[in-house]
Amino acid sequence: MYDSLNLNGLVIQCDAGIATITLNQPEKRNVISDDPILSELTKVFELLDTDESISVVILTGSGSAFSAGGNIEKMYNREGMFSGSTDSIESEYIFGIQKLIAGIFCSRKVTIAAINGHAIGAGLDLALACDLRLASRDAKLGATFLNLGLIPGDGGSWLLPRSVGWQKASELIFTGRIISADEALEMGMLLSIHDSNELLEEASSLANLIASKPKLALTYAKELLRLNSFELKANMSKAALMQAVLHASDEHRQLLSKFFEERKLK
Repeated sequence: MYDSLNLNGLVIQCDAGIATITLNQPEKRNVISDDPILSELTKVFELLDTDESISVVILTGSGSAFSAGGNIEKMYNREGMFSGSTDSIESEYIFGIQKLIAGIFCSRKVTIAAINGHAIGAGLDLALACDLRLASRDAKLGATFLNLGLIPGDGGSWLLPRSVGWQKASELIFTGRIISADEALEMGMLLSIHDSNELLEEASSLANLIASKPKLALTYAKELLRLNSFELKANMSKAALMQAVLHASDEHRQLLSKFFEERKLK
């Protein structure tokens, strides 16, 4: 594939069977709902899936956020994937951000999220789609969709219960509260937490250990663990329509207005 590449909002480095992808739009808190980064990230995972030299993929972010998820300003202004009719928005979810999440979850490669900062909304779903999750001690995580009158429309309502259990996932989704790395570790959402300056080194050490295993056996082990992944796609298909309807709702518009009004006061 390539040893090192900088492209639209992404930095990709490949070495010794490990690909490290860095979301590199810190000024936007690494949102993933915009093109070109959404389509580029989807394409990169598709290419890596066919690269026999790669066994493990590490996904991380630059700056203070792993990923803030959706672009709320574009949501408020009804731009990008949030513009157009209900049918149009539903299609944008299915062939856009849901395609990315499904591609990561169903990847033949072992995937590790190195959560360097906030993982919020679709940013949390992005991390949950990975096989393993490590985080910095100051990371914050939240399924905050209902705070804006939305639902986890990117696979989170399927992924989160499988990470923390049904009851805890329900509480996190229904309240929309943001939790610390310590709490996320305690409930099983994270494998481990580390000092910020050691996070990527720890993720790389784990990746190297995994990459040292026989490739075919590793691929089969991953496939067996993901055997029922078709259920994720059924969940997201239903969620895309629900989310499209919610984007047109009065409650969603009112909550977006409140969000920006409160941000001005800070």
